[in-house]
Amino acid sequence: MVVLRRCAVICSWTAILFAVACGSSSPTSPFRGLGSGGAEIIGDVSGGTQGLTASAGTSATSAETSATTPGKPVTVTIVGTNTSTTVDGKGHFHLTDVPLGDVQLRFTADNLDATITLQDVEAGDQIHIKVRVTDTSVRIEAQTRQKRDDDDDDDDNEFKGLVSGLTGTCPAIAFAVNGTNVTTNGATRYEDGTCNSVQNGKRVEVKGLRQSNNTVLATKVELEDDDD
Repeated sequence: MVVLRRCAVICSWTAILFAVACGSSSPTSPFRGLGSGGAEIIGDVSGGTQGLTASAGTSATSAETSATTPGKPVTVTIVGTNTSTTVDGKGHFHLTDVPLGDVQLRFTADNLDATITLQDVEAGDQIHIKVRVTDTSVRIEAQTRQKRDDDDDDDDNEFKGLVSGLTGTCPAIAFAVNGTNVTTNGATRYEDGTCNSVQNGKRVEVKGLRQSNNTVLATKVELEDDDD
């Protein structure tokens, strides 16, 4: 009886050690995890791939969309995760809760299957990238980063006034505030209203990034009462 009990104990410990060993054999994630802030990627895609043209009319925030013209939409996936989205008809995509560390983005369409790498992604990063694709390749043409919650010391990038010269359709609209031309995209955040609340003569407070053409890409638009 003593021998049988010792055998049972040895077998139990062997099973536990075997399970632990098997569990540790899974591939190591290339990311450091989401962290406390996470990150987001805002992309503008251009190029001649058939899939990019095919994605006209689809939503950039939906992982499952169907093409409205022949061909497969360009899908953007964070390698090593289940996070993906499609490029919309205007060449835009938006990824949130992006892991930290070195992040690989995989672009797939009919014949396209290629990756790019964004290095040293940190918590709170808002990363804007311009990407060019062909039928078989993808490359980054430009990349800028900012902290979503950081206050910008440049007063030119934070201002308020009345909206004028409104053009475009949500989420991509353009307008002027006190002589400064402002543009928005799918990543622009709104307070006390929505994109459709922006109207000529409406008082707003804008915060954003100064672009090379001297316009401001709004990261936040706050709708204010006219008597504020």
